[in-house]
Amino acid sequence: MKKIITILFLMMGLVSYSEEGKLVIPRGTSMMIKTVDTIDGSKHNAGHKFSAILEGDIVIDNKVAIKSGSKVYGTVVESVQAGRLVGSSKLTIKLTQVMVDNRLVVIETNMLNYVGEEGSGKNTAKKAARGAAIGGLIDGHDGAGTGAAVGLGAALLTKGGAIGIPRDTYLDFTFDQEVVI
Repeated sequence: MKKIITILFLMMGLVSYSEEGKLVIPRGTSMMIKTVDTIDGSKHNAGHKFSAILEGDIVIDNKVAIKSGSKVYGTVVESVQAGRLVGSSKLTIKLTQVMVDNRLVVIETNMLNYVGEEGSGKNTAKKAARGAAIGGLIDGHDGAGTGAAVGLGAALLTKGGAIGIPRDTYLDFTFDQEVVI
């Protein structure tokens, strides 16, 4: 009878142990990491793998489920570069695995989304206006026209702000699904 009740509680999710001695990390548990690699949106496409280190123990029922310093692995989900005149850069990442007792455990976390500055015509107009002002100071009316053309040319040759996450950056994720450790 005791076994049947335990099975019922497991099925209803009321017990935090999946098997004898195994811990379940619940959905919504926070996980602070520090990046080991730089993640560069201008170089790393969707599917690129990166590594990080867990910053702080993950404790479940007063037991350490995952130790601080454990290796954590993630992937770039989306990497989009802004166009020369329109759009903005985007970078989306998530964590996919964590090393626990010398074995890789698959995890599902939330995704972190980063959006860069808009590469819009408004930004282009600002660059052209700045170029015109500088050219005007240098060479009067003729210089203003040349300066505006230089400002516009710089906007066409330069894509919108690329997104990068430097190494040693702290990021906070949460588990999207429970994980058995």
